[in-house]
Formats: sequence, structure tokens, C-alpha cells
Amino acid sequence: MKQNTNTTIILFMLTVTLLVGCDKESPKPQAVVMNIGTISEATGIKEEIKIRTEAINQQFSENMKALSAEHRKEIEDEKANFSDSPSEEYEKKIQTLQEQLRERFIVARNEKKAKLAKEISEFRQSHFDEIMSVAQIIALEHGASIILKAGGVFWSDGSADITDEVVERMSGENY
Repeated sequence: MKQNTNTTIILFMLTVTLLVGCDKESPKPQAVVMNIGTISEATGIKEEIKIRTEAINQQFSENMKALSAEHRKEIEDEKANFSDSPSEEYEKKIQTLQEQLRERFIVARNEKKAKLAKEISEFRQSHFDEIMSVAQIIALEHGASIILKAGGVFWSDGSADITDEVVERMSGENY
């Protein structure tokens, strides 16, 4: 009899535990997941970055062509100062000028490349910051304390994915 009472009590406690546990709302995720690529594409940010990058690269190409033309003109002007029969001294002077111009061109190209790379990076970062500001608000609304990149998650049931919410808010009129 004592064994039946213990078994009944244990079964009763197990039933109560299961019923109480089932009535509770499922816990909110500690972390949320978002796909930045999907957000960038859906909100047009990816296209903006592509257009801006192409414009910056075009500007760089035009600057390099203009600099090259200036250097050619400088050499032609120097050649015009000498007679038709160049001397050895003249040849050395032209060669030295060409080397100096080549070095100036390399320095200028590297400086412009660095400046343009920084500009592209800052442009991308400003859009990333824009996405993150919306994502942080949504993450807090979900009770999350961390946002993960979708590409870095091995498995998720999808309930922690806020990608669509971020896209919706960024595409909304109130944004």
C-alpha cells in the first residue's frame, strides 16, 4: 500500500509539473538572428552601395587618366625646350623627369586609392549602422541580449530570426 501511495504521489507531481510547464508561454529568445544580405537587398541598400562604389571607381579612373595626361604634357613641354637633335644630357634629363613623374603618379594613385577605399568603407558602415539601429530596437522588443549573423548560426527554429521585421520597419513610411 505504501508503495502505491508513493507511486501515486510521484505520478501526481509529474502530471502537475507537466501541466504547469505546458501552460507557460514559450520563453523569448536570448539571441536573435538576422541576415544582413537579405536586409540590404530588400531595402535597396545593396544597390545603393553598388552604384556608389561604381561611381567612386569611375571617379578614380578619371582622376588617374587626368594625372597621366598632365604628366605626358609635362614631358612634351620639356621636350619642346630642346633642339631636334637631342644630346646625352637631354636624354638623361627626360629620363629623370619620366622617373620622377612615374613616382609621383604611383604616390598619387596610392593616396587616391586609400581615400576612395575609406569613402566606400564609410558609406558601407553608415548603412550597416542604419540596419543595426533598427535591429537593436527589434532585438530588445524580443527580449534578446545578442544579435547573431544568420551565416554564423548552425541551427535555428526560425523564431529568433528578425530579418523580415527589420526589412519591414526600414521599408515602412515611419522610418
